[in-house]
Amino acid sequence: MATTANGGSGRVNPQHAGPHPDDPSLPAPDPLHTLLSRCCYGIRQAEWDRARAIDYSNWLTEQVNAPASMDAEVDMAVSLIWPRVGMSAAQLQADAISNSNSQLAAGDLRAASLYRQLFGKRQLFETLVEFWGDHFNIATTASPESYYKCVDDREVIRGHALGNFRDMLHASARSLAILYYLDNVSNRSTGPNENYARELMELHTLGVAGGYTETDVAEVARCFT
Repeated sequence: MATTANGGSGRVNPQHAGPHPDDPSLPAPDPLHTLLSRCCYGIRQAEWDRARAIDYSNWLTEQVNAPASMDAEVDMAVSLIWPRVGMSAAQLQADAISNSNSQLAAGDLRAASLYRQLFGKRQLFETLVEFWGDHFNIATTASPESYYKCVDDREVIRGHALGNFRDMLHASARSLAILYYLDNVSNRSTGPNENYARELMELHTLGVAGGYTETDVAEVARCFT
């Protein structure tokens, strides 16, 4: 059995355990701090001071309605340091071929995303970009989705992160990265591929126990041939 730094067996000594989260003697959590903790990538002192000055609802409203111009300097830096993030699908394909490397764009996108999260003022927006990027997940280990993901991130995820889910779903269904990643590019009436149809219902919309049948999956796949 492993020992702890204090020489114990690895079990927590009840005498040294912290208070239970429901302990009534603990102070109530600050709703504003909870909000910023969930909507920001770390709470900067300046952000905290501003949120306290304008209060909970006004800070949230400001973040929801924040114009893209609020992060103009961050966007400029991203375009200069990681230009692939702003390339078209055709440019990304040509870049991958000319460099004999299909992973350059994916690496740039990861770096640019982290930069935006660290320095962007639209913290709620960046949090939602990560959330929706996880929801409409696209692995970048294979090509061409590895470089088409840049377009997906820009036009599908960022384009609809604070918008209408139906619009985002429609945009995702037309995404080149999704078409390749979930095999809908090979979905033909003479040889249906049900992968995208199944993921559309199971992961993107209805859920695992969403009430659909195998017949529904086949019919949705047929719609997307």
